[in-house]
Amino acid sequence: MAKPSEVETGMLVGGEVNEPVGPVLSPTRSHVAWKMFMVSVATLGLAVLGRSAGSWAAAEAGSKSVVRITPEALQKKDEEECYATSELVDKCSGWGDPHFEPRFHNMARTDNLQIGVMPLAKSTDGNFELQGFQCLAGWSASTFAAFAVKINGKTATYFGADNANLEWHGTGPPSGLTMTGTPSDSQGFAIHSPNLCQSLWIKKKNTGSGFLGYYLDFGVDMSSAAPWGICGQHAVSQVLPSQRLFTPAEMNRICEMCHIKTGCEAFQPEQHPADVANMCRRNHIEWATAVEKCKIAAVHENLRKGCVFDYCATGGDMAAVENAAAESKHLN
Repeated sequence: MAKPSEVETGMLVGGEVNEPVGPVLSPTRSHVAWKMFMVSVATLGLAVLGRSAGSWAAAEAGSKSVVRITPEALQKKDEEECYATSELVDKCSGWGDPHFEPRFHNMARTDNLQIGVMPLAKSTDGNFELQGFQCLAGWSASTFAAFAVKINGKTATYFGADNANLEWHGTGPPSGLTMTGTPSDSQGFAIHSPNLCQSLWIKKKNTGSGFLGYYLDFGVDMSSAAPWGICGQHAVSQVLPSQRLFTPAEMNRICEMCHIKTGCEAFQPEQHPADVANMCRRNHIEWATAVEKCKIAAVHENLRKGCVFDYCATGGDMAAVENAAAESKHLN
């Protein structure tokens, strides 16, 4: 009986089993059993590694039957994880009234004096997003009054409390999230995402003057930053109401804190159509006109109500429709 080492089993290339090269013993029961054993080992190895390289075939010697293992039967690759702070190569900070330096991808320093909800940073996989509300601090400059952060689909807001009082929407923070320190400490407050590929630092500085009596600084580090927001783009505008992480109630709260009476809108998908129509009426936009603008093939039907809301909230700006069309590409 032939020993397994005396049998050339061939190599797996492109999902097929090559024919043995050179002298091979005639098919025997041991030959068949050995080849079936090697296929089982290869299959187990693929499942453990969680990799799928298409359909693998194994042919039994003496018979031409083929056993196929489909990609669906194999484990998917785990999501990205980071093991050292050195992997968080994209860094951005916003401080003072406010200045932004450094910024992602070696972008130059910039200042932003706009008032309202500003897009700040986002990861390329979309699992992390940071927005900030800038308002007049009571003197000539603007500053951050609050932040909203989304991590793994869970959103929290921070309104300048001395303690680490994050207000989570719904069911609370994502599993595995870590938080250390407090915003009023000398070292500030740090949040680390569950996969450790994004971290956010917030520092509160009390001034005892102005509308707020404080201003907020932030820093964000991540392994892969998207070209989005003040940290990743050269020019930005306010976040449209339908894309704000702040709820309508939170927007009203911030506007009251900042003594702002306009631009306080926020949209949620469950809002009643009458609320959308009222938004159009307040801004002197015909509701039917807004519906017609947003009722184009490029705008996904799930985003049309938000598109109408944004169009009316911005006073009829077509950029709202263009943005809805761009977002629709992720849904189609």
